[in-house]
Amino acid sequence: MNVVESLRARWFQWGRELPGFLQLRHTYAIPALITTVFAFRLLMAVAVVPPWQGPDEPQHFAFVRILTLQSSLQLEQRGSTAIEGEIVQSMAEHGWWAHYREPVPDPLPADFTPLVDHLYRVETAPPLYYLLAVAVLKGLGITDLIGQYYALRWLSVFLAVLTLWCGWAGTNLLFGGYVAAGATALLALNPQIALMSITINPAVLVNLFGAVIWWQSARLINSDKTMLPVVAVATAAVLGVFTKRVGASFVGMAALAGVLACAQAGLFSRRRTRSLTAVAGVLMLGVVGLALLIPDELARLREHWSYILTGSINDRARSGAFFTSFSTLLLDSAWLAAGWLKYPAPLAWKLVIRALTLVAIGGLILFVVRGDRWRPRIGAAAALVLVQITAVYVGLYLNGYGAQGHYLFPVMAPWMAMLWIGLHGWWPQARWPVVGGVVLATMFVLDVVAWSVVIVPAYFT
Repeated sequence: MNVVESLRARWFQWGRELPGFLQLRHTYAIPALITTVFAFRLLMAVAVVPPWQGPDEPQHFAFVRILTLQSSLQLEQRGSTAIEGEIVQSMAEHGWWAHYREPVPDPLPADFTPLVDHLYRVETAPPLYYLLAVAVLKGLGITDLIGQYYALRWLSVFLAVLTLWCGWAGTNLLFGGYVAAGATALLALNPQIALMSITINPAVLVNLFGAVIWWQSARLINSDKTMLPVVAVATAAVLGVFTKRVGASFVGMAALAGVLACAQAGLFSRRRTRSLTAVAGVLMLGVVGLALLIPDELARLREHWSYILTGSINDRARSGAFFTSFSTLLLDSAWLAAGWLKYPAPLAWKLVIRALTLVAIGGLILFVVRGDRWRPRIGAAAALVLVQITAVYVGLYLNGYGAQGHYLFPVMAPWMAMLWIGLHGWWPQARWPVVGGVVLATMFVLDVVAWSVVIVPAYFT
């Protein structure tokens, strides 16, 4: 039996065995294939997309370069006219203004100050991603600007592959190999995920922490009797908070995981309650320790969150038209909006994605109505996704800001799992392998169109 026949046999075996919860014999053939496809698309993105086309890349890179060139690490220094000037020069050399559809300033600005409508200094951003980036660049000994830029792109690729693997692990634990294969393939074929996965942005690290939370929550649901999943979820949540503002939602996810851990052992299990109390105590001590060690960073973090904690509703948020445009852009740009949202997908492409999303929601409702054995597990996935969506609407929509789809990427794994399962919910189990094949073929065609019609022409014209 050749490799293709072996993979086909495994695919149909998974389809026949679902929706049982018995752990299938682990095979690495399909995850390895998906990883290869994902890695190829990331390599293609690195080759096709010029520097500075990821959202907010110049300012994130500027802070990393500032820290890298310091003789001793000083997180207080957040701006540098010299470094910002050379980044602006590089942006002009790589056609940033042409892709942003604006004339190139003449003369070029000496720093970011005149470009305040586009760029800003990361005055209050949490430090974790930048510290990781600095450690990588200093370890490699790279000092030139464009060399550092591409080194950080490869760091993003590495983190994205780890995110893919964590997503696979969590979905496989909850739903078995067939759903894990399909959902992870959907993730790998999402063109916007590929574009974000080469971006110099703390988002690539916070996405990894979100995938870790999904994976370890799956271990809890599978009745893992140790406290390791709870510790892992709590750690990922804390690290996420110190990585990017969107990681604030991880606090809610960690709380859900704690409730789940109690429920798994019985709410009044003395052993589990003592263990959770111990974990909470260690975290509190950690927070106190951080307050003593890095009080300035905690103050910056508080300021970083302040704009979303106003407790008021912006006038724009009271408009039904703004709700529609916000929600539509959030979904559409989660699949394809290249550059700084300047290269969106064609309308027909977006309509297909919207239709598939609505069909999947209907299929999930059918699962719930039928009382399927997967209902609790689908509920857990939905809870994580809803926490993230709620955070996006509370933090951005209520304050009148626009949406970007990559704010949903910290929960890309449970989101893709629900999409995959929902698209199967309309069909009897015997037809699932065929349905899965059609879905993947559709997504493959959409991906080819995305690259051939939008991404490649945008940067090679």
